[in-house]
Amino acid sequence: MRAWTKAPDFDPRRACFRTWLYKIVINRCIDHQRRRAPSQLPEDFDVIDPTSDSAEILERAERSRVIADTVKCLPAVERAAMVLVFEEGMSRVGAGRVLGISAKRVERHLAHARACLREQLMRDDG
Repeated sequence: MRAWTKAPDFDPRRACFRTWLYKIVINRCIDHQRRRAPSQLPEDFDVIDPTSDSAEILERAERSRVIADTVKCLPAVERAAMVLVFEEGMSRVGAGRVLGISAKRVERHLAHARACLREQLMRDDG
């Protein structure tokens, strides 16, 4: 809806349509995240592999929980950079255009996010 209402503001000389649309979506997601607390996934969300033993299942579940909790604690721009690059498959340049920052800055956000994840996982393994 926002893209439809803001369509007259789109300037193809400033950005390509896809980048402009991603920027709207990212901003709306960040606004939504600020307004409400994230909802919890149901306990039975993951399908359990019957061939795995219970210790392995518990270890994987705990590692997934730690990663999810750590990602939730990251700043919104770092989470957005991770989603755009790792889930959407965008380049650092494309993610930078969407987020309104340089590709180098995107790389710094990704490096910081990876470092936080690594530190948390090492702390929990130790």
